[in-house]
Amino acid sequence: MIPTLSIITVTYNAGPNLDTTLESIKELKRALHDQACSLEFVAIDGNSSDDTVEVLRRSELPDVLVTEPDAGIYDAMNKGAALASGHWIHFLNAGDYIIDIAGYVELLSCLQKTDQGAEDAWWVSGALNLAGGAGTPTRIPNTPHSWFNHVVGLQPHCHQACWFRRDIFNALGGHDLQHGTAADYAFIVKCGMVARPRIFDKELIGYLGGGVSEIGPWKNQLLLHRVRRSLFNYRPVATSIDLTASTAIAVANAAKIATGRALRRAGLR
Repeated sequence: MIPTLSIITVTYNAGPNLDTTLESIKELKRALHDQACSLEFVAIDGNSSDDTVEVLRRSELPDVLVTEPDAGIYDAMNKGAALASGHWIHFLNAGDYIIDIAGYVELLSCLQKTDQGAEDAWWVSGALNLAGGAGTPTRIPNTPHSWFNHVVGLQPHCHQACWFRRDIFNALGGHDLQHGTAADYAFIVKCGMVARPRIFDKELIGYLGGGVSEIGPWKNQLLLHRVRRSLFNYRPVATSIDLTASTAIAVANAAKIATGRALRRAGLR
């Protein structure tokens, strides 16, 4: 029987952050025990030097476990997708976890019913940014989804709150490593060109935050500009317009971040 879903976790020296992730997967498997939906857990490790692999093995949760050097997080995610066998795939990294098990089971039921439809390329749910475990969790505004806002960098997408049809993921080539830490952004841009996502309007995922893609508004907008220039094959005029717009958005995002920090320090948020 082909699993309904493959959850893929990629790790590198992630031992301290793994317990919450593994515990939520264990709870999900327990909740699915009498359900028609089935789950596969794929763990891809980048040849960790700490106890990450030992923790994974001791949990007895991975159906697939690979540990070997890789070319970074997105290369490891591509490896996981290539080894997965589920109709759908979901990337849940070390430190991230499922905050609503019942809601996740409900989503799985939806995925099982829609995994053959050409229009059902991907789903998006709500998520919380856990601020690296050091701050107050905040809602990530990735629902309702706007492809345009994602493209221009006004709606940051949490890929841990996205579920992709595996055949669509493979057909689009997975994460393009030339885009560096914006590889997930670039893939979601391409996915949105295939179909609008289905929305599951519940907060299902707690995203640890503080990862490789959090590089600040200025560097982030420049990186997104480079990705758009590559994906859309900009001519010089379009390149200039996009770069100007990227600068304006970076200013707005920087101001928004600074305001949020000030409100939190004042205890108003």
